[in-house]
Amino acid sequence: NNMLDARYIVRLAERLAATSTVSAAAARQCVLKGNVVPKGPQIMGVVNLSPDSWYRESVAKTPETAIRRGRVLQAEGALLVDIGAESTAFGAESVTQAKQRSRLLPVVRSLSDSGVLVSCETYDLETAIECLENGAAVINLTGNLGDETSELYRAIAANNAGVIVNYTPGKNSVSFADLPDEDPLDPSSTVMRYFLSQAESVDNAGISAAWMDPGLGFYHKNLVDGMNRVRNQIDTMLSASKLREATGWPVCVALPHAFDYFEEEVRSAEPFFAVMAALGGGVDLFRTHESSKVRGAIRAMQAHGGRLYEDGSAVLAWDSKQKTTASLEPRGCRKDTPLIQRAEATKVFAEVAPSWQVCESTMGTRAGSDVARREVRTKSHAEAMKVMNGVARIADRENHHPNLELTGTSCDEFCVVIETSSAAAGGLTEYDVRLARAIDGMEAVRILDQQQ
Repeated sequence: NNMLDARYIVRLAERLAATSTVSAAAARQCVLKGNVVPKGPQIMGVVNLSPDSWYRESVAKTPETAIRRGRVLQAEGALLVDIGAESTAFGAESVTQAKQRSRLLPVVRSLSDSGVLVSCETYDLETAIECLENGAAVINLTGNLGDETSELYRAIAANNAGVIVNYTPGKNSVSFADLPDEDPLDPSSTVMRYFLSQAESVDNAGISAAWMDPGLGFYHKNLVDGMNRVRNQIDTMLSASKLREATGWPVCVALPHAFDYFEEEVRSAEPFFAVMAALGGGVDLFRTHESSKVRGAIRAMQAHGGRLYEDGSAVLAWDSKQKTTASLEPRGCRKDTPLIQRAEATKVFAEVAPSWQVCESTMGTRAGSDVARREVRTKSHAEAMKVMNGVARIADRENHHPNLELTGTSCDEFCVVIETSSAAAGGLTEYDVRLARAIDGMEAVRILDQQQ
């Protein structure tokens, strides 16, 4: 039988045109309650105040039990403690908003007063605002508030809080509907268009901390079969870097339970899926009922480091120390970085990045020197700015920064000009080739190229 293995991961990365390798450094820096949120993988532990929640180990039947569990989760390393008052499982009791608030507010208030960063799971405006007034650091928004969204976002910004934006095909997490039959992370999909719209609203409100969540933890009418649901969840996790690249915000996922596969060992499922999500490189916040186990899995993967040599091959533990320290991939070009001469550079770019032209620069301090240059044209000023922001994030990730210029050739056409060279080395190097390929792989650039 076929198995998900390293070959699949490599092929998936190729299909995603390198976007699955976007690192956590490419996401925006979140500031929550005046504190900078550390970049890299973080954990959100779960406390369920709903007695019929499926994951029994996270259920707290009294406020005292919930408060105690929240403090334990913080001690286990959770950045956030997510509190919900209504189960999202099929057949679960529908809980009125008044009853949800009666369950939530005492726990939110007590944990917040003791220094725990609390996330409140809700799809109701009044409940969300009352949670903010009682100290909540994050609103885990599990529904589409429509016209009320801007009011909630303004309240979040006013409280120096953050938001987790979830996609739900229905009005909220308990109004079950069909998940659209499409690639959810394709730029033109229903799901991605929703996230792009919400990201814009988050920016307009001035919110300083946000996470985008594709809604893996919710149930859908057309994914009732557990095994099909798990396949969908795995592929979404492995592709999540596309969501981060498109919106600029870090990504949150609820780790699956997968009872159909793990059966009586279901408590081992979430640490396994944490590894899957980490391999995709696109998940920043792991929502889990098993925070200590997931923390261990993430720490083990961080201990390896995922180091590479200059040629892209993997560093192995038994490689000689001399080879490792001499050949590890440098961060950014240096004076001694080997140059690619113009004739060879012309051939290389024609083969691997044909949209780029090797020529003499006409921009800034690089004028007269060899550069690789390309243009991206669009009729939308907003799309042009999106391209420039995406290039900036890739440049920060690679520690290799091109010159950028935006010109308006007419009232309805804009041109982004990108020129890259290795200034420290005095010409073109492999860093420029890698940067060009990464820029060409951006979803925004690929779509605009197809429209030309």
